[in-house]
Amino acid sequence: MTGTLPYMSIGNLSQSSVARTVLDDWESIIYVLCWLGTFGVNYDDEVLHQVEDNAKRGTPAIYSWRTGTPINIAEAKRTDMHSQEYFQIRIVDRFIRKPEYTPLQFLVDELREKLFDNPNVSGLARGAMVAPNTSFGNKRNAEVNDNHWDSKCDKDERDRFVRRASCADLIADDLLEVMIQARNEAVSRLYESGK
Repeated sequence: MTGTLPYMSIGNLSQSSVARTVLDDWESIIYVLCWLGTFGVNYDDEVLHQVEDNAKRGTPAIYSWRTGTPINIAEAKRTDMHSQEYFQIRIVDRFIRKPEYTPLQFLVDELREKLFDNPNVSGLARGAMVAPNTSFGNKRNAEVNDNHWDSKCDKDERDRFVRRASCADLIADDLLEVMIQARNEAVSRLYESGK
């Protein structure tokens, strides 16, 4: 296993037998962006945020991405990424509270949704837990139809990561669209501000 633990995909951390795809790289990008949103892009943002935020609410959940074994870190990320609600409360709500970080919050929300809760895949492929029958999986519609990108998977396949890997290129296209839109919005903001 190679990489920097806080930025590694869940599959890489857990040494999953699921073939690596471009989705592992996209997942890593989300973690890098979350890290920047939480700790800042410069030293002043990081120090100010840590002093203010940690004094009010304790240690951010994102710290669990850098301590412990790779399996522990994978489990922490599974929890943090599995649902929009958990992701918002545990990660995004801890981003630095400055206007320039607001677009980053929207970007990571959109990327997480397209990777872990893409509406074009079945409920069997959504979320970050290993199988739909885990504690968080019961709320997801497990019905698969021909319109779902993962419909070519074995109907009995329960590993979300296997199901997503079967349609990795299609999900990656969605993720790229999100990044292109974010880039265009950033350019517009710069143009409007005269910079």
